[in-house]
Amino acid sequence: MIQQAFRVFGDGAQLQGRSDLSVVHDSSVGDTLLTGQWAHESLESARRISASIIKELQDETEVLDLLTGIREPAEQAVERLTSPVSVAACFRFASTTFQGLRFLRLVGLAQFGEPDLLVEIEDDIREEQVLELMGHLGHYRLTSNRRLAPGEAIPYGYWLLSVASERLYETFPRLPAAEELAQAYQLAIEWGLVLPPPNFLIEAKDPQRIGEDDWVVGASQALRVLDLQRDAHERIAAICEVDVPFCEPAFSQEPVMLCSRVTSTDDFFGHRMVLGPDGTTGWQFGCHDPEHEHDQTTMAFGVLAQVANTDHRLVQYLGLPPGWSVSREKDGFWLNPPGEERSFKDEGSAERKPWCRIEGNE
Repeated sequence: MIQQAFRVFGDGAQLQGRSDLSVVHDSSVGDTLLTGQWAHESLESARRISASIIKELQDETEVLDLLTGIREPAEQAVERLTSPVSVAACFRFASTTFQGLRFLRLVGLAQFGEPDLLVEIEDDIREEQVLELMGHLGHYRLTSNRRLAPGEAIPYGYWLLSVASERLYETFPRLPAAEELAQAYQLAIEWGLVLPPPNFLIEAKDPQRIGEDDWVVGASQALRVLDLQRDAHERIAAICEVDVPFCEPAFSQEPVMLCSRVTSTDDFFGHRMVLGPDGTTGWQFGCHDPEHEHDQTTMAFGVLAQVANTDHRLVQYLGLPPGWSVSREKDGFWLNPPGEERSFKDEGSAERKPWCRIEGNE
């Protein structure tokens, strides 16, 4: 279901409703309410229908989008509603502090009849990192036509995210009541319209544990991994963006070709080939033994987490694009860029586990 709702401040008597968008005038305050619900229209189509009504207003008339909290002149509202569907045009972000905890809220999912999404921000995580993540999730919702619903697995790069509802308090004792937290936001929702309580973003405890009970509140570990990968890119002068695929399953659980000796040998190498059409990462790993042939008898499918579990330092290189190679040797990690014959040692390879808290970054 797609829905839209707007409050028009001032005289909106000239507005006329239609079969799929109602117009209600409140003469006592002089404001007008526009609401509509569509079972078979796209969000883009519903927004354009709303814009066609709002366009009848004077350009300077103030309009409040009740499902995003965006207040703007009618002229700007029409421009936003008729622009291509995007995170910037369809959602907004709101931050708040509740009981000493910081949260960021993705506002606007009610347009799909769904709860907004909240994520807790730990004090070593920069807000711009969280804004990027929530924007990524907003884009995922707009383009995938899949709900951000409790129990839904949401791959984010190497990590796995999911969503928890207010029903999961016993599983997550740090989770504040959604109804209480909703009151910390002043979204100017009036005229009796009520947004459903927000859901909460959660993440896997670690890449090896993604069972039913292996989740924690927030997305800090996923963000720390991504941050470390970007640090590695900058350190080794990799002129490319860190790969953050929404692949199925999660990046850490993505099938890869593994030599039978990789998880038991001290030294191994990995090469990232072109990403497969099915969303596979393209990574392949083998041993350095020149007498050990890598063929159908010695190579088998595994998952990235199997390799990374042998040495957590490998995770910082897994965001490198196709064409790159990484080799773990006795003196550290060596990298080989695409098209280059000679490899180089990464002298600054991070020693800490990439998902652990970054002390001193508060």
